Order: sequence, then structure tokens, then C-alpha cells
Amino acid sequence: MSPFARELKAIPAPADAPVKDLRSNVEQWHDRARAFIRSPFEECWFDFTEGWEKIKFPAGKGPIDMAFAKVLESDLPAAAEQYEQRELRLLVGLCWELQCRTGVGQPFFLACRTASGLLGVDHSTASRWLRGLKRDEIIRLAEPGSRRDRKAHRYRYVAGDLQRMDT
Repeated sequence: MSPFARELKAIPAPADAPVKDLRSNVEQWHDRARAFIRSPFEECWFDFTEGWEKIKFPAGKGPIDMAFAKVLESDLPAAAEQYEQRELRLLVGLCWELQCRTGVGQPFFLACRTASGLLGVDHSTASRWLRGLKRDEIIRLAEPGSRRDRKAHRYRYVAGDLQRMDT
């Protein structure tokens, strides 16, 4: 339900609506998703209403989304040039941008599923690429994440080209 709620929150009209006014939207979503879910409507509705107020960032408006948008419009760091695949170069750029935003001494978080969604690759590819960037000494694992605690890995960009290209 969370991705649906974040997408709905990104639309201006429903974003500011009281949650009770969104019941018909959730009913429509539930009807269309019925073939894929087994939850009765009320369970989905209660999950939605509980989560609606907790949404910090609508879809596409979170800090990582904004960092990725900047990567798409900027020059990539020098470390990205060693890679052939555009998506992998963009991943290096994203790591660089996230490090710039958090500060040189602070780790940034990045989940492989978040990276996969931004790059248009499956999460196992994104995970493999992040491990490869560690082996190539582009990033270093600062703190392992936890699936149980729903925490992403934290990394540090260590390739050395942290000066802002746009300053």
C-alpha cells in the first residue's frame, strides 16, 4: 500500500485532502489489485489511513529522488568514466551526489531497491553493482543495513573527487 499512497500523495489535489476523502481512491485501487492481493478491503483501508499521515515524501520528491534528478542534469564525477554502462555511471554519480549532500565525513544511505528503481534495473543487479563499486574502491561500506530493521546500507564515497562541479 505504501507505494500507492506515496504516488497518490504526489498528485496535488489528493495530497492535501483529508484521508477520509480518499476512500474511493483506495476502493478503486483495491478492486484493480484484487487479483494480486488477498486482503479484504478494510485491511487495506486501515493500512492506508495509518500510513497516509506518515508519508514524509511523495513519490519522486524524496532526498534521493532529488539527488538523482541533479545527477541526471549534471556532469558525472571522474570516477564514473571508467564504466561503459550509462546506468552504472549514473550510480557512481548518485553515490557522489549523496556524499556531497551528507558531507565528506558522514555516510550516506542507499538501498539497492531504491537504486534499482531509479536506474531501471532489478535489485539484484543494483546490489551487485554496489558490491562492485566497493571492490573498485569507489565507495566503502560504513554501516551494514538490516532487512529486519528496514535500514539501508550506509556508504562513503571514497574515489576522491568530491569537489562540487557546480560551485
